[in-house]
Amino acid sequence: MKSSVKPDPRDSWTAITAATPRDGLLKAFCDILAEAFVTRLERDGWLRHEAQPRLMNQREAADYLGRSVRWLREETGAGRIECVREGKSRPRYDRESLDRYVEQRNGRD
Repeated sequence: MKSSVKPDPRDSWTAITAATPRDGLLKAFCDILAEAFVTRLERDGWLRHEAQPRLMNQREAADYLGRSVRWLREETGAGRIECVREGKSRPRYDRESLDRYVEQRNGRD
């Protein structure tokens, strides 16, 4: 049976340095470091594979573009940025449309 508890990388390093020829030490060290790094990222929530919503509200879209909500409203009003409206609801912004806008404007501002 395998244990679900991961060994402490520092303990692994001590065991590997005693049993590994000198030319394999760098690879062994990199492997241990990578495993510890991934473990830390998973623990801290950086490796979550959550689906991103396709439609964003004004604040989310403005943050996505790194601009203000006021700027986003002006660009939308001028027809330069597309939005989706369902009835009288507030505008929603499609992630792919925002990406296209950035690609088209790249180098113009």
